Amino acid sequence: YTSSFKVSAYVNGISNKLCVRNFIFYISKPINFINCLLFTEHQHSHLYQLQPMDNILAIKFNDYILIAACGMAAQYYIKLTDEEEKVVILDSHKVLVSVGDDGPRKRFGELIRANLALNKIRSHGQQADAKTAANFIRNTLAKAIRDRNTGPYEVQSLLACYDVPVSEFDDTPPGAHLYFLDYLGTMQQVPYGAHGYGTAFVTALLDCHYRPDLSPQEGIDLLQKCIDEIKRRLIASCPNFICRVVNKDGIEVLKNVH
Repeated sequence: YTSSFKVSAYVNGISNKLCVRNFIFYISKPINFINCLLFTEHQHSHLYQLQPMDNILAIKFNDYILIAACGMAAQYYIKLTDEEEKVVILDSHKVLVSVGDDGPRKRFGELIRANLALNKIRSHGQQADAKTAANFIRNTLAKAIRDRNTGPYEVQSLLACYDVPVSEFDDTPPGAHLYFLDYLGTMQQVPYGAHGYGTAFVTALLDCHYRPDLSPQEGIDLLQKCIDEIKRRLIASCPNFICRVVNKDGIEVLKNVH
């Protein structure tokens, strides 16, 4: 009974490739029942292995957000480059940074950027605020994992935004926002977040030293500590991180953090 419930949960929640008729056929024979269980387990474990050697992190402060993304691109055990850009600039005050296979990651980033640009045209030049953009990305991920044709976007993402009122009549409150998203469509607003094997070290360090009122230089020093910890603790770590800051003035590259 426990195993059948487990398979049923996978069929309904993750592997849409099995219809009800095939599911009844599989559980009618012991061998097919075991194959069904192993198939759904394999599908779930495959989706979870999303380039764990890639590491991204972001830290939100009162007036700005710091972002760092590992610049390494690799295929199996071969490293291709240390300058891979994993940051997608959605507009003047929004940045989406993702990890995953190169194909799904780039395709997903371009899809989000194009749709937000289309929404800006339909809204007569007004950009979507942080909450709207985050919910759109979340809905895109949630629909894809339930779509039998396209399948899930195998990416893990962080969305960094700074809302700026466009005029005196705009009631959008200014401020920094950071959202944590994964391939299952999970979305949560967080003060800091990370994806990859370095997440355990980064979150432990930030739990001790993070304060939302840190000055820009103190925030950069904290970001550098997180990057150094990843390089020191991981066996296969990235030698180069590409860093950016998002604030009320827009998006800037941090050249003194690596």
